[in-house]
Amino acid sequence: MMQTNKVWGEKFLRRFCALFLRPKWPYDAIELKTKVRSNMLKQNEKMKLNNVLDWMQIQNISDGIGLKSNQNVKVLEVKPVNFELLSENEQIAILSSYRTFLKQCGIQLQIVVVPFPSDVKEHLQEIKKYSYGNQILSTMAENYVRFVSSIIGDKKSMTRRFFLIVKSDKNSNDHISVIIDSLSACGNEVSVCSDETILELLKIYYRKETISLEDFQISKLCPTYVDTTNPNYILMDDKYVSSLFINHYNSEMEGGFLNKVISSDVDFVLSMFYERRSTYETIKELTGVIGNSGANIKVSGSNQIDIDLMKGSYENAKYIKKQLQIENDELFDLNIYLLVYADTLEELTSSMRKMENLVVSSGITSRRGIFRQEEIFKSCLPILSHSKDMKAICKRNVLSSGLVSTYPFLSNELCDKNGILLGINSFNHSVVMVDRFDSEKYKNANMCVVGASGSGKSYFMKLMITRNRLLNIEQYIIDPDREY
Repeated sequence: MMQTNKVWGEKFLRRFCALFLRPKWPYDAIELKTKVRSNMLKQNEKMKLNNVLDWMQIQNISDGIGLKSNQNVKVLEVKPVNFELLSENEQIAILSSYRTFLKQCGIQLQIVVVPFPSDVKEHLQEIKKYSYGNQILSTMAENYVRFVSSIIGDKKSMTRRFFLIVKSDKNSNDHISVIIDSLSACGNEVSVCSDETILELLKIYYRKETISLEDFQISKLCPTYVDTTNPNYILMDDKYVSSLFINHYNSEMEGGFLNKVISSDVDFVLSMFYERRSTYETIKELTGVIGNSGANIKVSGSNQIDIDLMKGSYENAKYIKKQLQIENDELFDLNIYLLVYADTLEELTSSMRKMENLVVSSGITSRRGIFRQEEIFKSCLPILSHSKDMKAICKRNVLSSGLVSTYPFLSNELCDKNGILLGINSFNHSVVMVDRFDSEKYKNANMCVVGASGSGKSYFMKLMITRNRLLNIEQYIIDPDREY
């Protein structure tokens, strides 16, 4: 101990003399410290960027997404349907068509639901176009454009967009054609995404804004830093990201049960994996399960709880085997993940609680991805990459006849391309724009405005008349009291 203290004393004395016996020690020491710190920061930033580039799995964007594993995926965008506006028979027809799609969708499929900022640029350009040359209309149009821009900015208006991720190979074009035809029968329009749309999609995941395809490099999409050390969230460029995974479903689920979750106002991304299992291997496994369960029931003791559990497992196995052999059904593995984004920890905590409550109210339960944040984040990326550990933890075996209830291409939004602005949806902050004269979407243009005295019925109608005029829609008003 004495020798050690002596050595440390000599080191301290040498450092003391080197600093304090120099004529200009304060300035030299501060300058040296600044240079060292600057060099260390530069090295750390370079190290962070290189590490994050290695952490990212995306290589390039060219007719799809190229991965570092030398694989490629195709991205398709699916236009949703408003399930709540459909009759019960129409809903049943959609779910029946979706079952046909599941049988033809291939071995593995990923569906992602992503929030995009509401885009009303085309609508505002149409308003400006029709008002050109008319001073009164131009003034009204300017006020309208200013008003729309302000309310969308204040409410952080969002819209949900739906994407299908499929593997790209020599048969992918035929596979995509089958998917488009199958989903068209459900009433969904499907299109292959351009590279511009794919870049916009990836920018949502990594929360990048100012990137264009012309000067695109993967380093520009890459976050400056990613901190995965906290078990409860990922910190990515001052954005907090946390995750949930669905771990339990009721034995019977209604069609479109995800509608409430998808239509919420929380800033989240949903990722869902379908993976078809081999019917031959499944029947082989079920035969063994049925035999073992039957034997255990015969030799079991008087424990009634165990007997009931074994009988339930036995009956379920027999039912699945019957569906596969006789009804020509198919068995899938289902996994659902949710990524929640927030600017602050307080906002993240509030959003996670709200998301968990919505999930429970939909008849399913979830768990937080504690110590699994990075795995779930990568599984949610639109690259058809699924963590094996997470797949084993939260997969649910579902027959295709039951999997139709997960039909995700749902939307409660009313945002018609050529519509007029009616307001902001208070539930999910989406823009409400209705084109009553769209005969493909609505059966007729009739409308009835109902409300208490003084609630604003007349004011609302005057707004509609004014905004229809901005779109150059011809109108006739029958007004005996000359109120209008």
